[in-house]
Amino acid sequence: MAKGTGSTDEAVILDVIDSYPRAFEFGDPSLWESLFWLEDPQFTVIENDRPHLMGREYVDFITGLIRQRGPQPSLPRWYNTEVHLISPDIAYATSLRDEVFPGGLEKTSRITLVLKKRGERWKILHAHFSLVPG
Repeated sequence: MAKGTGSTDEAVILDVIDSYPRAFEFGDPSLWESLFWLEDPQFTVIENDRPHLMGREYVDFITGLIRQRGPQPSLPRWYNTEVHLISPDIAYATSLRDEVFPGGLEKTSRITLVLKKRGERWKILHAHFSLVPG
């Protein structure tokens, strides 16, 4: 259950977040790429299990995997999502994500997304994923 103010912007942001796993479920690389402000020089992705800042190259890599694998009905589960509007055009969201890796290993990640609004579109400007120790 997502928490927030119940605003229209929040509903649009939650749809962006819900589209993240749907891109994998449907095997839709165009949906995946549409979630990010890829041409923005401030666009970044960080994962704590990778020692460097990632950006467009990370999205391109995942796009290739989506094309190669096709629809993936077994999705990571996102939950405890909270959306926080900072200004009319900047928001951040936090979530937890559980996923099962090859061999049955289950891991939980903390996720923080910074989203930017241009016109009527909200997209991800920054994404940070940190594996929960344990």
